[in-house]
Amino acid sequence: MARPRILLGDSHDLILEGLIRLLEPEYHIIGAVRDGRTLAATAVSQQPDLIAADPKLLFLNEKDFEVLREIRTGVPQTKLLCLSAAHLSEQPEPADAAILHVSKSAAKEVILAAVAKTLGTSQPSTLGHAGQKKVRSLTVRQRSILQMIANGKSSKEMAHALNISVKTIEFHRANLRCQLGVRTTAELTKKALQQGL
Repeated sequence: MARPRILLGDSHDLILEGLIRLLEPEYHIIGAVRDGRTLAATAVSQQPDLIAADPKLLFLNEKDFEVLREIRTGVPQTKLLCLSAAHLSEQPEPADAAILHVSKSAAKEVILAAVAKTLGTSQPSTLGHAGQKKVRSLTVRQRSILQMIANGKSSKEMAHALNISVKTIEFHRANLRCQLGVRTTAELTKKALQQGL
């Protein structure tokens, strides 16, 4: 079976090199470009399965989504994943709300999980049956908090959205780590992405 074909986009060579090293063992990297115009042109000509790019390359400015429109029009079947340098909650709302955002500073496992989720494929380190059972056993509130963690929300933002204290959010975070057998927020995010939360 052919490996999914990925086009990368970022204005920094070091980021592109790191992404290539991370993704090449599992995916076919068809190109790595540094600007939005080239990203759109390459996408239309090469027809990748996924574009993983800094969101700044998709938008000429905060009000002009021309690059994103070109990609959506030229290769509507191609999936998009935004790799952002900023905290996820600080990102401008994309024209297409279906685009998943993940931080470039996230753990490798989180980025791999985000790529797999966007492509709709499984990844080598997916949860086993026991791990899936643990996630299914969470309460509605716990699943809601886990989803917000995966979306990059801070404890303060979650507390405001749920109308509870930051201390209560931190309590839920600790309980989630304990119940799911993980130690970090990155691992919590990975589990949430693997479960499609």
